[in-house]
Parts: sequence; structure tokens; C-alpha cells
Amino acid sequence: MRPRLTVFDMDGVLTRSISSWQYVHEHFGVDNSENLRRYLAGEIDYMEFLRSDVRLWLSARGGPVRAQDIISVLQGGIPPKEGHRGGSILKLHSLGSAIAIISGGIFWLARMIGERYGADYVFANEIYCRDGFLVPDGRMVVDPKNKSAVLAGLQRRLGIGRGGETVSVGDTEQDVGMFELSALSIAVDPKDEAVRKRCMLIINSDSLLPVVQAIEDFGR
Repeated sequence: MRPRLTVFDMDGVLTRSISSWQYVHEHFGVDNSENLRRYLAGEIDYMEFLRSDVRLWLSARGGPVRAQDIISVLQGGIPPKEGHRGGSILKLHSLGSAIAIISGGIFWLARMIGERYGADYVFANEIYCRDGFLVPDGRMVVDPKNKSAVLAGLQRRLGIGRGGETVSVGDTEQDVGMFELSALSIAVDPKDEAVRKRCMLIINSDSLLPVVQAIEDFGR
């Protein structure tokens, strides 16, 4: 069965950094572990989690932060993964598959990665700006705890049935919901036991070529 849709997580799958948010935290020298604990414990929702993280950056700077500064940090510091030949993921288009990114990461990076890999759809979380400067607010496009909702919406949009003609590629427990809506699920360098147990295929590689090859084999 040839896939009509291939969905990738971004952080740790298409990039060599496991978290675009954490990368920016490290750039500013801030610790968001308390914000993360509160979010995982259900004490705050995702939007308050996002706002709290941006407030950390503003506090560390002690003043305004330009959006372009964050974009430059992400662009210059987080290298994308690549196969041994450039454009390996674009091969999926030749199989008739649309390419999507569904990520709880930062939209600016997801857009850049999407352009590099020829993604047809990019879903990631937005940070709002005013006159080019960050404000502690944004728009939740992808709830990391419910990425499957975004995938289900895209499947409906494309007329793809639940689980049919979809391949999903992830690396953490947050991607398991997408796996459950897919005919083939691939864990790339899995980060936790939950994703190892719930995927159909595990690929440990610093290259994307084995992932693309596995999807090609599936489509034969």
C-alpha cells in the first residue's frame, strides 16, 4: 500500500536537537524545569506553559527580545538531519505521499525545516510578536499531549481513513497517538520505552535515508 501521507515529528527526528524550546532556554541560560513539571502535572495548560517559557527569556534578557533574534538562534544552532544524499525525503513525493510536520516545537524552526524538506503541511506552535518583539503569548497549534488530533484533522482534510495510507515517524511517547492513526509507525532513535513498545519499526540512525527506505519498502 502506497502511503498518501507521511507525518514527521520535528525535534529529534528531523533535527539533531531533541527540543527547540530547550535549545532557546540554554541560549538564554534559563531553567524551565518548574514550568515543565507544572504542565505535566496538569497544574497549568499548554498555553500557560508557553507563556511561562517566553517570560523566562524576557526576564533573562531584562528587556525586549526581537523575534529575529530567536529565529537566528534556531537557524544557526540546530542543524537538520540529512541523508547521505540531499533531498532524500523528497523521494516520498514520488510515491504519491504528502509530507507533513506535526511538532510541539517552535513554528519558526518548523517552517524552516519544512522548506528544506519540501513539507506540504507544517503544524507547530506560534509565539506572538508586537512590532517585531516577543510578547508572552502565542497560539497552540499542536498540544504535545494530543498530536493525534492534528493528524486526524489532516486525514479528514485529505480524505484518508483512520490508520489507512498514513505513515508516522516520531521518537517520544508524545508521538504514540499519531502511531495509532497510522498504517506504519516508525520510531527514530526512540527516547523512551513507551514509544519503543507502541511503534511497528525502530530505526537507530543519524541519517534519514533508512527511514525513507523503510517507507519506500512499505509502499511496494
